Amino acid sequence: MPPYRIALPALMLFLGAACGSDDTPTTPAATGLSAAQTADIGSVMQDEAEIDVSAFLVAGAADPSFSVAGASVAPSVALSVGNAGSSAGTLVAAPCTAPSNTTDTDGDGVYNDATFTFSGPQCSLTNRRGGSAAIAGVLRIQDPTPTTAGLAYNSTLTALSFAFTGGSAARTYTVSRTGSRNVSVSGAGLSLVSDLDIQRTSASGTGSIRKQWTAQFTPTSGGTIVRGQPLPSGTLSATGSVSWTRGSDAFTMTLTTPVPLVYDATCAQPQRISAGELRARGSFNGTNGFVVVRWSACGVEPSVIFLPV
Repeated sequence: MPPYRIALPALMLFLGAACGSDDTPTTPAATGLSAAQTADIGSVMQDEAEIDVSAFLVAGAADPSFSVAGASVAPSVALSVGNAGSSAGTLVAAPCTAPSNTTDTDGDGVYNDATFTFSGPQCSLTNRRGGSAAIAGVLRIQDPTPTTAGLAYNSTLTALSFAFTGGSAARTYTVSRTGSRNVSVSGAGLSLVSDLDIQRTSASGTGSIRKQWTAQFTPTSGGTIVRGQPLPSGTLSATGSVSWTRGSDAFTMTLTTPVPLVYDATCAQPQRISAGELRARGSFNGTNGFVVVRWSACGVEPSVIFLPV
């Protein structure tokens, strides 16, 4: 996470892009997915992996995914959750919205039950991959163990949307999420269960996505997730399902990470997943195959291909 981001407690690849698979990439088949469809589905998978990394900690629950390291703190992502100024974390910017309730019985930095409503030009983030992001909608944060301090938290999203503008054409779109994301402690790491209905509008049109997957974050050897500190480097594994519908296109896919995604907390670029592979398997226009998203290095956007099988 960027050094400026608040990491309040409770708030996704070892090898290069050519590794971690026993399949040889091929060019898209005549049937299956077109290049445009492959790119669009791949963009969804990339965004959802990135936002999962942010959402492992409660301070990132309203984060529109990675921003340029060193950029000014966005009021919208500086969630005023819990005891600001205590060991739970210190606010470095005023939030653009106030919580509905500030009760934090166990003092772990997660309010017992608080709702944030985002709106207005003040809820925006600049320097997001050369553009900006405006945040709107409602986010509810709840502490599942309000009398026992910990890293877990539950969140409910109601049309929580990020409107990205500027930067590259591929990075100009609006995404809105409704549903739940719940974080719990799992071994030395964290588990994030997402059950979301997503609307994503870009120059290609509006797609409807159903995301039901579980992501597991494990710190690298020697790393520890500490209350009040940014997420350390580590790996993310994910399993579950995702469906994508746009116009007459409708695909249901099974998600896996055959090579876990490596999150590099020391990376000073907006793309901090530095290695790994995410696959979405399904039947596409009569052809079985995968949409494969592969990361290769800090600061490098992943490649996306359709791999028929």
